[in-house]
Amino acid sequence: MARPHPDITLEYLMKLIKGFVDILILASGYCSSGMATSWDEENIKKAIRWGIFFEKVFRYLSQSDDYEVLIKELDASLLELTSDSYFPQGLRRLSSGSLSRAKSLVLEFFSQTLSLSERHLHVLINTITEMDLGVESEKGFVENPDVSNFLGASVRNPCSPTKTPGMKTERQRASGCSGFVFQEFAERHASISCLSSCEASLGTLLELVVGKSFDGLELDFLQEQSCDAISLMDGENLPTFLLWNRWRKKNLAYLLNKRTLKLLSGSSLIFDAPKVQWAQILESLKSSSEAYDDCLLEIVELSLLGLVSSQWTRLIDHIMSFSFHFLSVREQYVSVLTFLQEYPRDGHSAGKMMSSKEDDILEFCTALLATKPEKLWELPPVLVAAALPSWSSLLKSHVREITRELKRETGSPRCACSRDAEQQQKHVDCELAQRICCLYVFVDK
Repeated sequence: MARPHPDITLEYLMKLIKGFVDILILASGYCSSGMATSWDEENIKKAIRWGIFFEKVFRYLSQSDDYEVLIKELDASLLELTSDSYFPQGLRRLSSGSLSRAKSLVLEFFSQTLSLSERHLHVLINTITEMDLGVESEKGFVENPDVSNFLGASVRNPCSPTKTPGMKTERQRASGCSGFVFQEFAERHASISCLSSCEASLGTLLELVVGKSFDGLELDFLQEQSCDAISLMDGENLPTFLLWNRWRKKNLAYLLNKRTLKLLSGSSLIFDAPKVQWAQILESLKSSSEAYDDCLLEIVELSLLGLVSSQWTRLIDHIMSFSFHFLSVREQYVSVLTFLQEYPRDGHSAGKMMSSKEDDILEFCTALLATKPEKLWELPPVLVAAALPSWSSLLKSHVREITRELKRETGSPRCACSRDAEQQQKHVDCELAQRICCLYVFVDK
């Protein structure tokens, strides 16, 4: 077996790479426990020196006669390392190519850290400026003449490209630490500006959809439609339509809310990892939390959002385009119940296949709520109705609870509707009615 460097073996190099991975994780801003990290100038320098060390190793490798063999062996070892289900998913593409630009990789993580505080920014800029001005060489931080010459050339010519193999993009050609970091900051600023524009546009859309003007627009539209059987101006139908529209706006407000979209983005990121990773993290959050019920509710909400993350736009389109029906709550309930009784148990024969990821999420969520199915009542009706497949035991359990509530002879916290002349509960504007309406809209979507 060829040696990657005169002083180290491949096995020892892999041990060093594992330590470098830990450095990158900490440079991202958080420990594995979720606590924020704090970096001072000395530790930032140490991390950058690790990056310089790996660049030196790969510079040496590129001059070796066994270069192709060495790289092939190293990439095979790296693939085995990154294939481990517990390996950080953000670094799963780690390869000899990325390690050949290890210094830039460290700087990228420091620049794009999620917790970019003013103190961190100040310390990082001071450190990279000091290193680029050659102070590191004077202190003996960089012993290799090639690296010292490279840093010196960077100061003389800020536009000169580095000699590190694989650094071919414009951003990577920025010499020294400062040039690279400032380009990273510019990229981060552009991303934040884009995000701010998206949030402003979302706010405008949300105001348009759930604002008061929407009622009038839709009323005008419906009045233009030919309808022989019913008339919107009928005193009995108009309140029903306005109630339906208010429910729809409430559900859209949840779907388009900034908090919901952040949770949706987070759930997509969490559930992209292998199940063994996300299940362990979510279970640890549940067991370590003092506010168990609140934490459990948030985990369930994340799980349900993970189930619908791939069809979010279609979900919004569906609720926006769903035609209003003048059906009573009980008629909608009967329709939902009939559909669920006729629906196949596993859903596969109906052609509605779930991905393995969605199967895992649903299985996890079902186990989570095995002893607390009532938690679904604390989540928005639209999320429960849209996320749970019609054949799932969770949805059927929820519908059974709705049935029990409908059959109650006395009032409940979920329904304060008045009774009619025959002492029958008239569910018009209550939580039960809204949940039945959402099920009616989504159960056969």
